[in-house]
Amino acid sequence: MPARGPLKVPGPAQPLPAANPVRHDLPADRTLTVGAVAGLTARLRIAISGLAVAEATQRCFRMLWPLTPECAAAFHSLFRNPWNMVEMGQEGVAEVRCLPRFHEAELPTLLASCEPHIARRFMSWHEFPADSSLLARCRTLMNELQPVRPVIEKVERFRLAHHRPEMIGVHLRRGDYVGLRPDKTHNTDKAIEATDTFLDQYPDAGILLCTDEVVTGDSRDGDVRRRFTARYGDRLVQNAPATYDRSDPAAIEDALVDLWLLRSTTAFVGSDYSGFSELAFFGRAVPYRMVGDGSPAWKRLAWLSRLRFFNPLIRRLGRREFGVDHPLPFLIEHYSRKWLG
Repeated sequence: MPARGPLKVPGPAQPLPAANPVRHDLPADRTLTVGAVAGLTARLRIAISGLAVAEATQRCFRMLWPLTPECAAAFHSLFRNPWNMVEMGQEGVAEVRCLPRFHEAELPTLLASCEPHIARRFMSWHEFPADSSLLARCRTLMNELQPVRPVIEKVERFRLAHHRPEMIGVHLRRGDYVGLRPDKTHNTDKAIEATDTFLDQYPDAGILLCTDEVVTGDSRDGDVRRRFTARYGDRLVQNAPATYDRSDPAAIEDALVDLWLLRSTTAFVGSDYSGFSELAFFGRAVPYRMVGDGSPAWKRLAWLSRLRFFNPLIRRLGRREFGVDHPLPFLIEHYSRKWLG
């Protein structure tokens, strides 16, 4: 892929894009409702996917957006786009969870449906065919998103103060993934390897590192910030969010600043299976590499999960040891360290 300069982040005075605007003149007797209770980037993927389907089926769009501990910020406190978001309190979670779940197999039927009102949760462009106009429209809608003025001003201040003409963006997800998907957090070495490869292509580039890592004494693959600082020195820049607590609206705004900074970089290295990493390059023509791999011990124990008896056994062991049910990847991580070192 040819080298490209950083994309221009729109300034606060720039109007919303006029091309392919979201339509608001569709008949109200045909609607598509989607909903989400997850974090910000999952909500954005659901919103954009739902908008694309609503447009393709000539339906009015709306999205249920409850404020939850996973995302305590309202859509219109973050974005200028006049999308129809029904912002709700915690009581809206139950309503969202009552929506039928979207499945890839039903897409052709849904697109041709004569039902006046359709509602789904977990609608995602991951379920759209790779060559479909729906997926192309999702990329366009992602590029039409415009954060509110305070977010854009923070992005511009940071870029003016710290960015070089070419920047390599790096996002390494930690946070809740340490427990939910520990197999995807053993990727520091591969992220450094990918960053070095991009530096061969862009030798004068700076490096923007974004991570929600919480440093603990038992980290096996090292302190991300420490290792990147030691390797890249003054070419490395980092934003410093005040908090990673997603129940605080300020943390959601800070995450959006990081996301828009990453979306202005020349090349990108991200965490496999991370929606935040995906949105950093989705709809952009930039080179990228996603990295994520379990430790050797994790891989050895994970192989046993192919055997029918293994998963029930390890879940029982975990329930006996912890008194609660933990996700299977967490249990494999825990017992791979405990048994295999």
